[in-house]
Amino acid sequence: MTNSKLDDVWTTRDYPMLLAIMKHVETKELPLQSYELDIDLDDEDRRRALKALEARGLIVATYRGDWADGVKSVDGRAYIFTGLHPDGDDVRERLVSLLEQLADKTDDEEEASKIKQAAKQFGLFSRDTAAGFLSAIASGAIG
Repeated sequence: MTNSKLDDVWTTRDYPMLLAIMKHVETKELPLQSYELDIDLDDEDRRRALKALEARGLIVATYRGDWADGVKSVDGRAYIFTGLHPDGDDVRERLVSLLEQLADKTDDEEEASKIKQAAKQFGLFSRDTAAGFLSAIASGAIG
C-alpha cells in the first residue's frame, strides 16, 4: 500500500490568503469581500482558501449561495499565524536578546555573567513555559 498525501495548499493558497486577509484587517474593517484582497489567486482558489481557513477555525466566511465570498470575522490565532502578534517562541527570543544586550552594556563582569546565564537558561524553556511566565509577569501574578 502506498502512503500518499495530497498536494500542500497551505503554503501556496491558504496561508497567502490569510496574510491578505490580515493585511486588510489591519487597515480596514470587517466584513470584507474576497475581491477586496490584494492577492494573486483566481476566484475559485479564493473560495477554496476561504472554506479551508474557515474549516481550520481561523475565519468565519460569508457566503453567496453555496460558495464563500468574503470574511465576517477572524480568530485570534490568525494574528499569531501571520506574525501580527508574537507567539511563545517570538517572546522567548526577544527576552533572550534583551538580556544579552543588557549583559553587554553592564560594566560589572559578575553581574553581566549572571545576566548571560539567565538568558541562556530562559532560552531553554519551552515556548509554552516562556509564554506563561511572561504572561504571569505582565498580569502581575509574579513580581
